[in-house]
Amino acid sequence: MVVNMPPVHDPATLLAEHVGWMRSLARRLVRDADQADDLAQDAAAATLQSPPSDGARVRGFLRRILENRHREVHRARRNVLRRELVAAQRERGQSAPATDDLVARVQTQRRVAGLLVGLEEPYRTVLLLRFYEDLPPRRIAERTGATVATVKSQLHRGLARLRARLDADAGGDRGAWLAALVPLCGWRATSSVATFLTATWIMNSKLIIVSSLLASVAVGIYLWSSSPPTAAPSDEAPARVAASGFTGGGGGADSANVVAKERAEPRRSERRALAAPPTSAPASYSVRGRAVDGDGRPVPALRVCLRGDTNVDTLTEADGSFELAASSESGTVDVADPAYVAVRTGAWNRRGDLQPVLVVAPAIQLAGHVVDTWGRGVGGAQVVVALPDDFATRFRDVLDASYEHIWRAETAADGGFALERVPAIVGSELRAAHADYAPIACALPAHSDASMWLEMVRPQVAPDHALRGLVLHADGRPAHGAYVALGLATTRSDATGAFTLDLSRCGPGARLTAVTAGEQPAVLDKPQPRGDGPDGWPAVVELRLGPPACSIAGRVVDENGASRGAGVRVWVAESTNFGVLATLPLQLEAMMAGGAVPDEAVQALAQPVDPDGQEDFGSASPALRPDALVHWVETDADGRFELGGLLPRPYRLAVLGKAFAFGDLTDPIAAPAQGIEVVVASASTLPRLRGRVVTASGEPIAGVRVTPWLPAVSVDTPVRGGDAHAMRFFLGPAATTDSDGVFVLSSLPRRHTRLHLIADCIVPSYTGVEDASDPENFVVPVLARAHLEVEVAPGGREPPDAIRVRDANGLPVTLLEMRADGYSTHDTVPLRSGRSGVLTVTSDATTLEFLRSGEVVDSEPIEVHPGALLRIRR
Repeated sequence: MVVNMPPVHDPATLLAEHVGWMRSLARRLVRDADQADDLAQDAAAATLQSPPSDGARVRGFLRRILENRHREVHRARRNVLRRELVAAQRERGQSAPATDDLVARVQTQRRVAGLLVGLEEPYRTVLLLRFYEDLPPRRIAERTGATVATVKSQLHRGLARLRARLDADAGGDRGAWLAALVPLCGWRATSSVATFLTATWIMNSKLIIVSSLLASVAVGIYLWSSSPPTAAPSDEAPARVAASGFTGGGGGADSANVVAKERAEPRRSERRALAAPPTSAPASYSVRGRAVDGDGRPVPALRVCLRGDTNVDTLTEADGSFELAASSESGTVDVADPAYVAVRTGAWNRRGDLQPVLVVAPAIQLAGHVVDTWGRGVGGAQVVVALPDDFATRFRDVLDASYEHIWRAETAADGGFALERVPAIVGSELRAAHADYAPIACALPAHSDASMWLEMVRPQVAPDHALRGLVLHADGRPAHGAYVALGLATTRSDATGAFTLDLSRCGPGARLTAVTAGEQPAVLDKPQPRGDGPDGWPAVVELRLGPPACSIAGRVVDENGASRGAGVRVWVAESTNFGVLATLPLQLEAMMAGGAVPDEAVQALAQPVDPDGQEDFGSASPALRPDALVHWVETDADGRFELGGLLPRPYRLAVLGKAFAFGDLTDPIAAPAQGIEVVVASASTLPRLRGRVVTASGEPIAGVRVTPWLPAVSVDTPVRGGDAHAMRFFLGPAATTDSDGVFVLSSLPRRHTRLHLIADCIVPSYTGVEDASDPENFVVPVLARAHLEVEVAPGGREPPDAIRVRDANGLPVTLLEMRADGYSTHDTVPLRSGRSGVLTVTSDATTLEFLRSGEVVDSEPIEVHPGALLRIRR
């Protein structure tokens, strides 16, 4: 792609050649459109802090909140601008500017030109084209090869950066440079100017407030109707609330049961510097934490803010420490400097014991295209920023109270992508993955780059390993986009129905399966006698899809035949394995029902895998929407449902009522079937469960969050490089233990319901409702949380490459990498550059083992203490 760039100018040339462009730029700078986001977020925060008692009147309630906040901000903004713009002239009693005013004005204008020239790309280019060459966004898009929407976004962000740098240049006194630029705009510095600026800002903000308010309504309704986690981030609230603090399974050897999260980049309105809290909400809590860079070093003089019910900010000290005064009981610590982006945001909660740690890095912008070998855009590719493998080992701080982020984009139909704010961390990679192409990776640029060009190629298969075939519909038409699996490998058919599988990647698989939505699959076992193709297969395999998929339809009722109502989830309890895509298993019924392959699976294609490895790949997350791993339907008001995507065989159906009100499994039902009744008897539900969470010595633990969950699907299967475990589960309403360690849960399915227990002071624990022999006195012992860090000095002939921990009985102790929004579990942890990073261990750990190539080469006794960090140096 050819990008026409404007000529490079120095500040003196810019000032000498034209004044008009500076006047236009100054007008845009003093109209601070970013304040619109402040208004919308303040209104949302006030709404969440004092929600309406009647959920049906949310719209009117929000309207009143927004109008009141609008008036307050209008008055405050008007007063501030009046003081900033008029104070100097009132003091002198002059109508004409004094000489020092003129000098200050010229100096400010020179600073503006200098800072503009010093802006990073693409902002310098678009601002010069817009204000120096006076081009509209449409023309700028033509010159730079970007879309108009991208240009507008870059203009907006470029102006925000210019304002931020002017603020920093003026020591944080926006009024200083604002007063110097206003005369250049052709306006008089009077109270009418302040009124005009405020009116302009309010007018411009209305377009933004509409969308912000709608988002606030959605977040508010969700929070009022559910139990939020201890410190949930505000991005994508429903998904994060559901995912907070969970993994699936207790792990096998080296299991990494990672919670799937919504880790999208925080919105701009949540990244900006925030104003002090209103006087009506006095600060009553102290938030202490640290800010570090991507190498774990403290970041001084960094502006950080607390997102949540309060809006406060401050600067970090020389050691990276900060203290924020908050009026809310929880929030998220984020960076408020537009030059930086949070790699991990800090989680704070008044009742928590953990210190929030904020990890930041310089922010860069990336954009470009993903194309094939012919230069055609590849749509639907996943573009992801991958941090260095040793990233988690670089920190000496406990990162349990931090939210992890990823940065990803899906390419448009033309292959275009944009990653607006990503961290510039040395050793990171930019990876692209697509189910039809071989993954690619390149070093992440150190600076912004708006014209990246990533070329993907279709996998090259050696002729003696290539299994070629054709997928056809039942009527003989080519089946475009059908998934084809054999053993450990999966591919898709092209527009002609053709596909190629690399037999060297398939493993010992002998059954070839093709599937597409709405049709029964095509299945072919390796023929006998052996064919004339590679590995005994025919030279060209033909897979013909079957008739339409079957379904089971009926009603969910109680023992009296009355409808169980709307919103009851129905799914198959025992689905059929289809195959694996990268390290994620896929289920046949879910794919026949039209479930999309999760982004997680496509992204995993870009992860390097040792084909001879014995790693365990884990994926466990809440079932938020049907996909190719699990598919469900919900009943209507009369309790009716139709579950499609089924094979002609018997199925046991699982049903789960809203808010975990009831649940059960049916006897086998042969598909297809119509008009059946699924009877959920009252005896299948436990009306009440009263429990008590205690330490190993029987002491009660307050503040433990107890959440019921029920598996929707759980699959264990071999994959390339090891074994995979995938789980999706439904979550129920949570309870929190009181000062006596007591919790109470109501209306739980008796069978298969599990409980997850999490708090800052304990290691995440699991138990089952079926384990409660006495539902009114269910005692749940848990282990305290401690921390361990190991560092081995370089040198020696055979340094260890991993560690393992055991208890006093010689049993392995689970090692955890904790985050505020999930965790990973391991039996062994690799040493990267001799470091383990800070790990979470249970308080019963007694022995540390050093491993090399899986064998113990040394060990030593250890003594860990709850809440403390033990550092081992060798």
